[in-house]
Amino acid sequence: MKIRILIIILLITKSLCSQDVDFMDSLFQIDFSQISDVSYDLQMTDMKRLESDWGLSAGVNITNSYQEEIDAGLSTRVFAKINVLSSGYYTNRVDAEIIRNQMMIDSLQGIDRAADHNYGIYYDYIISQYNQQKIEVIDSIITSSKKLKDYYATLYYNKLIDYEKLLKVTSTIDQYYMLQKSQIAYNEIVESMQLDSILPAIPTNGFEVDFKGIRDLLSNDTTASQVVLIRDEILDLKHEKEKSPSLSITGGYDISRRRPYYSVGFSTRITRNKSQHIDAHKEKYRNDLRLENIQRKKELINLQYEYEYKDKQIRGLYLKLEIIKEQKRKFAVKKDILSLEECAEEKKIDLERHMIFYEIMDLRQQQMLLLLRVKKSIWKQKIMPFLKPIDQSPNSKKFSGKRFLVVEEGKVLNRIDIHILEQNEITPLLPKDLIVLQNVITIDPARYETRAEMESAIEGLIDTENIAHFVIRSMDSFKALELRTIEQKDYHLTASTK
Repeated sequence: MKIRILIIILLITKSLCSQDVDFMDSLFQIDFSQISDVSYDLQMTDMKRLESDWGLSAGVNITNSYQEEIDAGLSTRVFAKINVLSSGYYTNRVDAEIIRNQMMIDSLQGIDRAADHNYGIYYDYIISQYNQQKIEVIDSIITSSKKLKDYYATLYYNKLIDYEKLLKVTSTIDQYYMLQKSQIAYNEIVESMQLDSILPAIPTNGFEVDFKGIRDLLSNDTTASQVVLIRDEILDLKHEKEKSPSLSITGGYDISRRRPYYSVGFSTRITRNKSQHIDAHKEKYRNDLRLENIQRKKELINLQYEYEYKDKQIRGLYLKLEIIKEQKRKFAVKKDILSLEECAEEKKIDLERHMIFYEIMDLRQQQMLLLLRVKKSIWKQKIMPFLKPIDQSPNSKKFSGKRFLVVEEGKVLNRIDIHILEQNEITPLLPKDLIVLQNVITIDPARYETRAEMESAIEGLIDTENIAHFVIRSMDSFKALELRTIEQKDYHLTASTK
């Protein structure tokens, strides 16, 4: 029955999480370990058992007494006994109250074993989710590598290159094939847990993390203070139980002598320096809390360093992609305009681009795992308010503003014109689409002697009039401006430098 209830809860949680963009916070809403539930059930049964235990006991006592000659012989007694204070009714009530306080602590800060177990499951899930994307990227790497290998093989057979290049490509295929094989095996194990049907999808974007805000949250968190006060109460209860006197009352009937009997026993412990001992324990709790907070903040600083370093690496790889993209464009221009055949370098660029994508995916996976560690350190608190989605790719625009070329409907641009537009970040646009643009102005390249003059004018319009969109109506006038710029004899820096 409990398993069915758990499945229903997980499915409901999945429905909620699928609508919840707070990925990290939604993860820790699910307790796969059930350690918290099992501990709660055990604590409740222990508490009920203690509260129903009044310290009563019953039994039979048989003794052989020689107090007097006339009294010699066996004595058989049935009795009932109650321990009222220590080891009895009072002690059981104190123990029940200690359990109740421990349940309050577990509710405030959670159970470490449960957090550790669930963290491990979430860790595996994040790796498997990114592996799915990395496996697809590796497919592209292997495909591009095989194309390049075939091309290199042809060149090698014609004695145009050394065999070393062919070996490097073969090695790349083997390395990524083995890497993909291990990722597929890893995912098969995780898939057997059917986490995809329970946990939310992982966001694909990067995050800017407010680590200072998280540290301030830890500093201002009152949960730890509440836990310390409850621990103080538990400590007081334990010492009250230890110093409680013992009082037992026994009553029964002596069957051999046919008469009732009773006995009363009372004792108390005599100790010194009790208050000092309690205060020392309380001070230890507070010092442990102080050290724990310091350690958590130190861990957050280390996580911040690792996270931001990987962010720097990702941004560098995106910049490298832009460089490769420009190299790819140059080869495409040479091939289309100069009628050159596709060369090995273009195939090599395709391979390198896929390999960079894989590195970016791998770094993002590592960043998400670091965020999971951050979340674990404050798993009872929300972390998403401290995460801001960001675009980690650099803003590598060559020219200011957004530029468009008006192309009459039905007119087809040739490949040379398309290359020119791509190089200059100009987007073709139909006349009817102009109406959707706002904050737009027309730029006539024929008015300027050089490209630098036009760029200076555009930057001035952006700065002074906040113009965002610039429209060019004639492709011929733009190409003429480019020719005038190339042919200029006297070179002057007319564009503003910022």
